[in-house]
Amino acid sequence: MGVFFVQKTCYITNTKSLIQKNMKKFITLSLIILAITACTPKYKPDTSGLTPEFKQKEETRLNDFKTKYSQAQNDSDKEKYAFETGFRYMNLGDYDNAIKYYEIVLKLNADHPQALNNMAVMYEEMGDIKQALKYEQKLYNKNTTNTEVVSDTIRLLAKNKQFIDAQGVLDTFAKTEEGKKQGPFLSEQMKFLKDEEAKEKAKK
Repeated sequence: MGVFFVQKTCYITNTKSLIQKNMKKFITLSLIILAITACTPKYKPDTSGLTPEFKQKEETRLNDFKTKYSQAQNDSDKEKYAFETGFRYMNLGDYDNAIKYYEIVLKLNADHPQALNNMAVMYEEMGDIKQALKYEQKLYNKNTTNTEVVSDTIRLLAKNKQFIDAQGVLDTFAKTEEGKKQGPFLSEQMKFLKDEEAKEKAKK
């Protein structure tokens, strides 16, 4: 019994030691992953075309609107200045902060058309089509007869390989009074959809 007890104790001790070693490896690996993620550069749009004069004006406006937002006393002013702040950040290529302020706008007004549009634009540019679609479809739901919104919705659905849904958007628009006046637009969108679907089939 004494020998068995010693052997059992050693087994338990060795097991605990093995678990501790594995835990240390897991924690170390997790820290490395976190460090790599933190060091990964965030998306930055090309702002090389912005002139120094434009940057200076936008930065001045940005600081002005940030101050006004921080001092806003009601939701209407908060919405207004949060949007203007986000818009300046977007113009300066700081999408992270632009998104932050646009999210504030959308919490105050979920149907804010410019904020929804700009969120869709930025996420599409960043390559996140699903997020872009999330905002574009909210905008589309309130603007089903706006050709620009219809066109953007169709494009994003096609990019996400949702060709049937894209065709549905086009068919819905075609049945509206505005759609009946937009023959060339309908033909253009129909051609776009056929071309995009053909490209996708060719990849298979």
